Amino acid sequence: MTLGTLYCFNWTNTTTALQNPSSPGSSELGSLATQTSGAVNIDNSQFATATIANDTIQVTATIPPIFTFALSGNTDALSTLTAGTIKASPTPITATVNTNAKNGWTIWAKDANTGLSSTAAGYTIASTTRAPTAH
Repeated sequence: MTLGTLYCFNWTNTTTALQNPSSPGSSELGSLATQTSGAVNIDNSQFATATIANDTIQVTATIPPIFTFALSGNTDALSTLTAGTIKASPTPITATVNTNAKNGWTIWAKDANTGLSSTAAGYTIASTTRAPTAH
């Protein structure tokens, strides 16, 4: 060590080189000894720390719930649909959800028309129920 240089020590285990005051709240000083690898003292010093008998801090807080939900639109122009053909949307609708809920969020949709309804054609393609699959 160099005289006039400040050093920081990170104590990773208990050792006889670092002696804490014997009881919480006491006014006695602790002692610090730096040693060579052969356990020979190089330097000795005293230190004082603030100690308490109860080291628990009770925290009370309220975190307000946050939930935002936004759709990028509420209509989608699929143009002409034909039976048995899958058609991708040219402008898919996205849903954005932000929350601080512990268990996240779930989204589901239910249509009011019991199927895919076209206001232009005045026709509804009925919904179907997919059979459950075994896992």
